[in-house]
Amino acid sequence: MAQSNRWRRSLAVAAVTAVASIGTAATIAAPAHASDAVSTSGMALTFDDHTFSNFTPAATPTFASVISGLQTVLPTVSLTAIGLTIGAESSFDDGVSSTTETCWNSDDNTAQEWIPQGITTTSDATGTSPNASAGRIIASWYDGCSLGDPEVDYALPHQGCTSLAAVTADREADKGVRIAIYSRATRSYYFALLVQPYINDAGHASYGAVRVHAGGIALYGNLLYVADTPHGFRVFDTRKFLSLNSSQDPDIKVDRTDKRQVGRHDGTFYAYSYHYVLPQVGRWSQTGNGSPDHTCDGTGPMKFAYASIDRSTSPPSLMAGEYCLPANESNPETVGRFARWRLSSTTSPASGLASGTPFDAYREPYNHIQGGATRGNTVYFNTSDGTSMGKLHKLTLVGGDLVWSEDRWVPAGPEDLSYDANANVIYSQTEYWDGREIYSMPAF
Repeated sequence: MAQSNRWRRSLAVAAVTAVASIGTAATIAAPAHASDAVSTSGMALTFDDHTFSNFTPAATPTFASVISGLQTVLPTVSLTAIGLTIGAESSFDDGVSSTTETCWNSDDNTAQEWIPQGITTTSDATGTSPNASAGRIIASWYDGCSLGDPEVDYALPHQGCTSLAAVTADREADKGVRIAIYSRATRSYYFALLVQPYINDAGHASYGAVRVHAGGIALYGNLLYVADTPHGFRVFDTRKFLSLNSSQDPDIKVDRTDKRQVGRHDGTFYAYSYHYVLPQVGRWSQTGNGSPDHTCDGTGPMKFAYASIDRSTSPPSLMAGEYCLPANESNPETVGRFARWRLSSTTSPASGLASGTPFDAYREPYNHIQGGATRGNTVYFNTSDGTSMGKLHKLTLVGGDLVWSEDRWVPAGPEDLSYDANANVIYSQTEYWDGREIYSMPAF
C-alpha cells in the first residue's frame, strides 16, 4: 500500500505503546440524568411507496408501477447473479492485530469521488455467513465530490475534493450512492448504482440518483435499508437489480460509457457508466427532520447516521443512531440517541417494520459515533478520531442504563457496523483515502 498506510501504522504503534490497556479513561462522564433510556416520541416512521411524475405533476405513481415499466426494457437480476469481476487487493498491516483486513482495488482505494460508509452482510439477511460461497458483504459509497448537497458537501475537505477544480467533465453530476457487492470466498466485488424510479418528462419509466449520505445500511431478507440522515430509511429490494448489459426492447438502447447521465433520455438508458442499478421500492420517514449539520437535539426526530440488524431479539430488530460532534457532554440534550425497531417481513417493504415506532431508545454515551450494533443487551459503538485509530466500545444495557464493559482499537476512520450472528464476528470498514478496507474481528 501507499505511504499513507505506513504513516497510519506508525500512528497505531504509537497509540498502542502509549496506552497499555484501554479502560474507563476511554469513556466520558455519565450525563446527569436518571436513566439512559429515553422517550421514542417523535421517532415514529411512516411507510410510503409513491414517487413522482414529471409528465403529470399531480400524479403520484407507486415505485412498483414504475419499476414494472423499467423491467419491460431492462433485465432483472438477483443479488447473487451479479458477476463479481473486480479483484480485491491483498491484506495489509494497519497496526490492529485483532482485525482481518481486505483492501479495495487500488483505483477505489484512492478514488477522490467515492467514499465508503455503510456495511451489511448476508448474515444480517438470513444468518448465513458471508464466508460461504453464496455469502455477500454489501458496502455503501457516497459521492464525495457532490455539489449543492449539504449532507455530502461537509466531507469535501478531508477526502480529496477540496475545490471545484477537482470536478472534471465526467464529474458534473451528483451520482448519489453506489453499493459494492463483495464476496469473501472469491475476494472480488462489483458495483451497482442506487436509483429512485420516477416518470420522466416524456411519460416513460426512468430513474435518478439517490442523493443521501448512506452512512448506514442493513439487509434483512431481501430488503436493504439505507440510512437517509434527516428522514429515516430508503428501502431497496435485492431481487430487483436491473442490468444495463442489454435491452429487452430493440427500439431502446443502453449506454454504459457515459459518466454524466442517468435514467432514460431520448430512447437510451444510462447509469453514469454503471452496469447495474438497484431501484428504490419505498421509504420509512419521520414526520419531522433530524437536527441539521452535526448537532443533536436530544428529543424529537432523530438523525440516521448508522444502521444494523440484531438477529438475537425476537423478532429481529433494526437499529439506527446519530452522529454528533462534541458540544456539551454534561448536557444530555446535546448527546445523540439510538433506537431499535422490530422487523416483520423479509420481502414486503410496507410490512418490513412491525411498527413505525421504536420499541426502545437510549442516549448515546459518546460523540463521533460512526457505527452501532446490538446483540440483545450488548451494545457496540464505533467511534472515530480523525486519522488516528478509532475505538470499538462494548457496553451492556442494565435496567435502562448503558454500562461500559470494554474498548478495542480499530483502524483509522471506522464506519458502520455489522454483527455476524452465525460466526460471532463484527464487520466494519474504513473511509479514508488510500487506507480503505473491510475489516472483521471476533465479537468480544
